[in-house]
Amino acid sequence: SPDAQCLLNKPTADKPVERILPGEVQSLDEQCMKAYGTRACQ
Repeated sequence: SPDAQCLLNKPTADKPVERILPGEVQSLDEQCMKAYGTRACQ
């Protein structure tokens, strides 16, 4: 679909991937608590 076209582009070299990936520093529950005040899946 046209909405998924962004998945076909090549990543730019000027924006390197972060070394710390999501979930390595905070758990899913901690991230949701910080953002929404609830645990994940509540």
